[in-house]
This record gives sequence, C-alpha cells and structure tokens, in this order.
Amino acid sequence: MVGGCTSTPDPKTNEPTDVPVDSAEPDDTAPPADSADTGDPLEPVALAGRVEWPEAGVHDAVLAVAASHVTFHADTVAFGSTLEGVAVNADGTFILDLPARPPTTELAALAPADHPHLRGALYMLTAFVPTSTGSLHFAEGRPIRGMAFHRMLVWFDPTTLGDSGWPGGWTLIDTGLAGSYNPPSCLVGTTQPLMWRWSDGYPHLHAIGEEELVIGLRGVEVPLDIAGRRSGSLGVIDRLAGVPQQVASGESPSLEPVVDIDIRGDDFSATLDTAPPPSHDLTSDADWQVTLAYVLQYADDGDGRWTLDGDGDRTVLQSACFEGQPVYIRYTREVDTWRGIRLLDCQEGQVGWRLMTLTDAGDTYVALDDAASASLTVSSACRY
Repeated sequence: MVGGCTSTPDPKTNEPTDVPVDSAEPDDTAPPADSADTGDPLEPVALAGRVEWPEAGVHDAVLAVAASHVTFHADTVAFGSTLEGVAVNADGTFILDLPARPPTTELAALAPADHPHLRGALYMLTAFVPTSTGSLHFAEGRPIRGMAFHRMLVWFDPTTLGDSGWPGGWTLIDTGLAGSYNPPSCLVGTTQPLMWRWSDGYPHLHAIGEEELVIGLRGVEVPLDIAGRRSGSLGVIDRLAGVPQQVASGESPSLEPVVDIDIRGDDFSATLDTAPPPSHDLTSDADWQVTLAYVLQYADDGDGRWTLDGDGDRTVLQSACFEGQPVYIRYTREVDTWRGIRLLDCQEGQVGWRLMTLTDAGDTYVALDDAASASLTVSSACRY
C-alpha cells in the first residue's frame, strides 16, 4: 500500500498501477509504482511485523519467523534456504533484517509466460517452533504455527525491469492466495505464483513498512468450549456424546467418543482440550490429520457411556444443533509441511478443536464462532 493506494495490474496492460483503497474501480490515471516506493533496491531493508495468537491458544515458549526461499512446481512447493530468521518477541513483534540482495543462486524468472522481465526471488514468511538448539532456519518438519499467504516477500531484480513499472528490490505481494478460495485448488497448482489469481485486480503490491504485517497463527492449538440447553419433550435423553464419524457410519464401531457430556436439568456444557487418539483420525494423510465427530444425544443405560446399539433402543441419532443445523466437532492435528498449512489456511481451519456445521448445499464444512458454541440446542427437531 503506497500513500493510501494499493498497487494492482492495469487490466489493459497487465502492469501494476495504484488504486485508491476506498474505490472499487481502477484509477487509470495513477502513476505506475516504481522502485522509489520500496526504497533503494540496493539497500538493506528492515521488515517489521507481528504474529497474532488465537485468543484461547497456548503460547509457545519460543517462536521464530523466517523468510524462506520457495520455488513452485506443478503441484507442490519446495522450500530452500532461510534468507533471514529471527525470534519473536514476547509481545508478538519481530523485525527481519533483509540484505540488499538475495543470493544470486536464488534468482530466477518469476513469471516467464506472462512477464519474462520479472526476475528475482520469492520467499514465504513462516512462524514456526525452532529446533531445540535454537536454530532460526525453517525447514519442513518443524511445527508450523502460521504462514503469511496474504503477503509473500519478493525481490525483483531492477536490472531486468526496464520501463515496465514494476518496483525493483524488496516488495510484499498479495497474489490472492490467502483464505478459502476455491478449496479444490488449495495446493496452488501453478509454476507462476505471482500470477496465482490473475483476476479481480490481483496481484497487489505493497511497499514494505507502509502497512502492518500480521501473521495469523492457525497452527496454534486451541480448546473448544460448548454449551447449550435442551428444549421440548425428548423422552429419556440423558447425555450427549462426541461420536467419531467412523462409529456412526459403522466403519469402526468400537471407537470411543471424543467427549461425553451430562445434561443436568436442561443445561449442558463441556470443554474439549485434549487431543483424541490418532486411531480416531479420518485418514492417514501425514500432512492433514483430522478427527470429525457428531454430537449425538443418547439415553444412559446405567454405565454412563454411549454405546452403538444395533437394535436402536438405546441410541437416538439426534444431534445438538445451532439455529436448526446439526453441529460437528473437529480436531485438527499440528502441521509441519507446506501442504498441511496450505490446507489449514485454504479451509480457514485451526489446529485443535473447532465447532463445525455444513453449508446449505451440504458439501462444505464451515467453522462456527464462540457465540454459536455457547448457544447450542437439543430438541426432537434436530437430527442428522
């Protein structure tokens, strides 16, 4: 963002222009961004930012942020060396001191098909747990707490830009990669990351230092508090159980519920803060391991635990709901790879427990907020 403007490519020329942030229409009269926006490209640059913890998340004793070189391939991303790494301060802030130039070995064509003059190097900003020896160099396999998909770091080689209007030196760039955008394409699937979303005014260029850089920590584990009330006539319904999907489907009927909740009077509440056993996970995908459970009502037959009963005389497949829609509880395990954190970001997920429901179309799970988690209902009208 430069002087209250966001740099976007002109749809006529595919070159960056400045668009006022409060306007939805491109300003064709705005001057192109130039190297002055990011300072002398031959000077070192201090990149300041902060990490943002989930309100209920458990803080790591030591956390680091690194700018790591990345190269994009047809269906994956390869991490190279760490350009710069730094420990995160107690208040969540950090400053990365970037060199005037990245290593020559990391320079390459960034968008060869569309813009052959764009030569440089691309870096992902990653918040992670350092090794026990305190190394600030990131590599896959370290627990990832967050990654700045909304702001990649790029160095454009000023010697190849000519009069293109693209800024030389260090720049932050938003390619439209962040958030829940076209989940089937979560893994990018491109060899030209700068052109990931060559529509809707993307990519946007942002001068370093002219906006706050925030890395959200989706990889921090969070607990889940749920609460609600029973209403109407339910018969003998004493408890709620978080029943793994594999149990309800009959695939693995012996799995224990992830939580068992007593209904006292008409009220119920529970805190989920313990990881379920790995046997409860839906898949063996090493990058993306989740447990999904239904929140089902049942009558206690005396032993105080939920039982899958083939005759159906003890198990009532009715659900806890929010605004008439059945809810689910999902546990996502810690991620330590590009693919894991990309799936987490693309699906707007969070490590730990989340309360979920399905969209009206019934094909996508969406997370519910804390207000919904505290406002569940149990009634005869609510069922899967």
